[in-house]
Amino acid sequence: MEAEIPASSHRAFYKALQCLSRIGTEISFEARAHELKLIGYNAARSAYALFVFPAGFFDAYEVELPPSSHPDPAFRCRVLAKLLVGIFKLRGPSPGHAVERCILRIEQAVDPVHVGRPRRQQRTPSASGNSNNGERGPSEASNAGSGECRLVVRMEYKQGICRTHRLYYEVCETLHSSYSKDECKNRWRVSSKVANGWISHFSRGLEELSMWMTGTHVHVRSWADGNYTGTSRTQVDAAIAETTRALRTEITVDTSEFDVYNLASANHPVELTFGFREFKAILQYAEAMALPISAYFDKGGDPLLINVGILRQVDPSMRGGQSGVLASEDAYA
Repeated sequence: MEAEIPASSHRAFYKALQCLSRIGTEISFEARAHELKLIGYNAARSAYALFVFPAGFFDAYEVELPPSSHPDPAFRCRVLAKLLVGIFKLRGPSPGHAVERCILRIEQAVDPVHVGRPRRQQRTPSASGNSNNGERGPSEASNAGSGECRLVVRMEYKQGICRTHRLYYEVCETLHSSYSKDECKNRWRVSSKVANGWISHFSRGLEELSMWMTGTHVHVRSWADGNYTGTSRTQVDAAIAETTRALRTEITVDTSEFDVYNLASANHPVELTFGFREFKAILQYAEAMALPISAYFDKGGDPLLINVGILRQVDPSMRGGQSGVLASEDAYA
């Protein structure tokens, strides 16, 4: 696989990687003839995120796939999220640091070695500064047929600066959600800026968030441990800690703040509890891209499906779409 990301799309691709890194520790690639999928999920597999980048998102996109007789032709692998995000992060305000283009390339080993046991004589530096007009250098050509599987990221900056990074990847089977938003009875859509205003009232270390949805209002609330961490507590503080073990934060949102708000039955409220960190990661991506978010759900205990919409005035072939699945559970006050 080889894909060329133009400078105008670099930020969108970086924000997608950043969102996935906040959900899980690994990012999975699934390259097909017409699109590239980036997938991430947490260790408990209670949160799942998928970014789909069509071929039109890239200046150039080429994938070598198995023969057409293969039941599911695609190339799949995964890499560590932290390392990949660090490569795409822009550093420094100088115009010389601006990226002109980025090339992603998969180097498949002819005689692969076990993951975590690279051949020492074939190791190359993780980054190099050179400029050869986009052509492969001697070290890159030698690695293509070696026993090492590499994801090569070539960043070309202004003033002729070029950096090449090589990450080990592991061939794997990708995880996909089996839920469909079209089957959900309830849904709402809201501006990502408005939704981020809701969660700004809650502590950053919060684990779970609850939404109690009625026909006229939505109650966003949570429970957090109220233990004192300081060592020098007064007697009053100690008494409060003994009598009040939890702090409850709740805000009430009118349904008029939503662009779309549909409940199958206004007489039967729905309450969902889901991971706060994963929900916040999706909202931060949506706000950075100035896109609204849509949620689809049935009842407590069923998954909450979130889709980051694409504005109509933007050509869909030039933007990557994102969707997420958050596991929910029945919540009781």
